[in-house]
Amino acid sequence: MQQQDVAVESAATFAIGGAVIKSIYAERQVKVYAVHESEVQTIGWFNSQASALIGLGSALLTYGIGILTNAAFAEKLTPIGEAASLLFAPILIGMSLLAFVGAALAIRRRSSVWSGIKKESQSVSSRT
Repeated sequence: MQQQDVAVESAATFAIGGAVIKSIYAERQVKVYAVHESEVQTIGWFNSQASALIGLGSALLTYGIGILTNAAFAEKLTPIGEAASLLFAPILIGMSLLAFVGAALAIRRRSSVWSGIKKESQSVSSRT
């Protein structure tokens, strides 16, 4: 807090159209990693794969639960409704679980690629 007050006091002050503008200068250090284009494409591919599989899994799970909810509140099911609630709903829910597992594997693989990049990178200041 005290350091910020010092920065405000030493900042330049400008008056434009009746308003007072004070410039406050900031500094930060950013880590930059050397990343090959193929690694960026790999990370992007795993992000896309995870997003698509999560979307697909959510849709399949919603359809499966919708069929079961409809069957639970129906007075009498038609033959297609019975087949849907006994056969199609469990298949849809199982497929959604497989999609979620695939998404988790894509996220895990993306994390391992990023960890490898961070592990192989070294700071320039640590080499001297």
